[in-house]
Amino acid sequence: MRIDFENGQAIRNGTEQRLYQVERGQTGELLIQVHTRSGSLSISVFPTENPNHFYYRGREIPTSEFSVILPDAGEYTVWIEAEDFEGSYEFSWSTR
Repeated sequence: MRIDFENGQAIRNGTEQRLYQVERGQTGELLIQVHTRSGSLSISVFPTENPNHFYYRGREIPTSEFSVILPDAGEYTVWIEAEDFEGSYEFSWSTR
């Protein structure tokens, strides 16, 4: 991820990857909060071993808050792509 500064504002360009693990007998929940001022932010959530099976895939995500439920044991990849993105995003992870 690269962060540029224009007029004192953080502008993000690039990609970021995060990994989350769900143990057998558990369900994972990923709470995603996005605040978009300008630019584009895309997020994909998928099993690391099966990148073509999306639990969530969003492009040009507006300001929003939502959950992605990960019901099966295994490792999950969260792929974040930013293009001239100005704003913020946050991930909160829990299992039950």
